[in-house]
Amino acid sequence: MSGASGGAVVAANEVQDANGDAQGPLEAPRFTCAFGGAYAATVNLERAIPIGHAGGGCIFQQVFGTNLAAGAQGVGYIGGSASPSCNLSEKEVIFGGAERLKEQVEATLELVDGDVYVILGACIPALVGDDVPSVLRELRSRVTHPILYVDVPGFAGNSYLGYERFLLAAIDQLLAPVPEKSPRLVNVLGVPPNLNPYWKGTLKVIRRVLKRVGVETNLVFGRGGGLAELQRLPAAALTLVLSPWLGVQTARALEDRFQVPWVRFPSIPIGPAATSELLRLVAERLELDRELVDRVIGEEQAEADHLLDVAGDTVAMLSPSLHLAVVADSATAVGVTRFMVEEAGFYPVLVVITDDPPEEAREQIRDQLGHLAYGLAPEVRFEVDTFRIQEVLKDRDYGLLLASSLEKFLAKEKKAFYLNISYPAHDRLLLDRTYAGFGGGAILLEDVFALLLEPF
Repeated sequence: MSGASGGAVVAANEVQDANGDAQGPLEAPRFTCAFGGAYAATVNLERAIPIGHAGGGCIFQQVFGTNLAAGAQGVGYIGGSASPSCNLSEKEVIFGGAERLKEQVEATLELVDGDVYVILGACIPALVGDDVPSVLRELRSRVTHPILYVDVPGFAGNSYLGYERFLLAAIDQLLAPVPEKSPRLVNVLGVPPNLNPYWKGTLKVIRRVLKRVGVETNLVFGRGGGLAELQRLPAAALTLVLSPWLGVQTARALEDRFQVPWVRFPSIPIGPAATSELLRLVAERLELDRELVDRVIGEEQAEADHLLDVAGDTVAMLSPSLHLAVVADSATAVGVTRFMVEEAGFYPVLVVITDDPPEEAREQIRDQLGHLAYGLAPEVRFEVDTFRIQEVLKDRDYGLLLASSLEKFLAKEKKAFYLNISYPAHDRLLLDRTYAGFGGGAILLEDVFALLLEPF
């Protein structure tokens, strides 16, 4: 994927070799294109109205590619087939689509009530060179509604890039300096809507646990998020990135433009150990009351440890013979593997990272997974092609596979237990389910051991 750093332009569903050249199509990638990532961000920003400057199928395809594949989640306020679209055709390919865009935006403003209108520029306008900025200048000169333009042609990169481009476009077009910072406000980035099927529950848990130590979270997406939260990003005292790499570019932009410092916690925090680390990291950066933080960690950890102790006999009886394989995006894979090894006692064999992190993040991921407790270190692979992932899995021995629904039937062939933890999640309805937080590890063990105990 070429991404924002330049290089060869490669379609989101193609593999590159070491030189960045296209080597053919992917089989069942774990993402859609950049357009899809920005679309998912838009429909999960409350009262944001997507306007596809795109062909007729671009938005509707996202119903299957980003909504139903993310635990059968719905399409939001104005999503799916209700989303406005220019439905560009051969006419616009030949003569350009600028006038069609202007017409569509005006109609949408008249017919659809929203707080912010988001134009998503897809492949056709990028290829034919539509002068979208001039259309925007003309529209903004005579309408009062906020209009955001996100340039996300499919060939620019994958959905993760689209998530980042949405936020970067908002920084450039909608955000302004604030007179003073909120000393306990923290932006949370790196948990992308839909691309992490467990994102709603994860953000809900992060908000709850940070609130206990006196921290207010600015989540932007999901329930309680919206234009006001988006425009509040510059007011934060800190940006917290819950990923080895996703959200880092946005955090740096917020620091450069609005002097918001940032810190990275390189995974979804799962279980008491990781969640305690996260709280202490935030407490150090915000100079929180250490006595309060220690008390909260003690209370939360005592409850979480009690649940893990209750499960101890069953875990010790059934899990020692089960070697573990994990297939997930980097933030999920690191968090799940750390918990399952260091707090639940599983033996890690293989971790496949599926979100195509940049090279500079890969060494950090290898280091995270290469220094687990007890000197254990699984094989770490970076793959986005389902055929290649399954070929790797076929050649390894494991009894438990924590992965996406694309691996479900391979697990049956291998006679391994399978549980979905990552995108796509075709086989689960996910509302606010999460494995994050102090109690998330216990929930993960409940789901895993429900599989192991089923024969009894």
